[in-house]
Amino acid sequence: AGALRPTSALVKLALDSKMALAHQSYEPKPAALLQIADALGREAGLRLSRDLCRALPAACSNDRAVMAQEIGKLALFLDAAPDRPAEAGVEDYAAISAENIEGELSRVVDGVMSGHPDRAASELAKLAQSGLSGIPVLRALFKRTVLLAALRKDVDAGRTPADVVEARGKAIFWKEKPAITDQTGRWTSDRLAILADRILKTERALKSSGSAGELLADAELITIARAATRRR
Repeated sequence: AGALRPTSALVKLALDSKMALAHQSYEPKPAALLQIADALGREAGLRLSRDLCRALPAACSNDRAVMAQEIGKLALFLDAAPDRPAEAGVEDYAAISAENIEGELSRVVDGVMSGHPDRAASELAKLAQSGLSGIPVLRALFKRTVLLAALRKDVDAGRTPADVVEARGKAIFWKEKPAITDQTGRWTSDRLAILADRILKTERALKSSGSAGELLADAELITIARAATRRR
């Protein structure tokens, strides 16, 4: 209802009714937000630096629930708990933020390269809400295309997709290995070469004046995902 005066008709109605509850709520001031961040951190086993206590509320739109979620992720990242506290600074929070972005981009790339247009569209919509779209997504897709092209060389020499992916060891994150194995078998070297050129052309189009920007990138990604439904 916004800021209401004590003389407001709505306030009087709520106070006089047994079916309503009137409650005063104020947006915390910066000093209070700093204390909230510090307290949430200590509950999770983290000693937040003063800079992080200042930065966290702003990053979470002053939402206490979101702050608690982010601190929970940070505690997990640092393997902290009330019985084994850890120091946490802005650089640690930046690290998990970058990790989250990488994960979001990876889900889009997997949707596209594994031939799941609906999943790709859903992940693109989520990315847009995070402010990520267009060129960062295309570059993540290009990076995956280059990786698959390198793997395909070994497949073309007679090895199986599973063998060449496993041979990369820790260079390929274990959670991504099943999807990358599927994509290595799904895309031929010739198709990957065409795709790489197509991605670069789309990025150039995005940078040129008068282009449709993010809509152009999203449409191109969905088109590629549809093409990926056809193996070989």
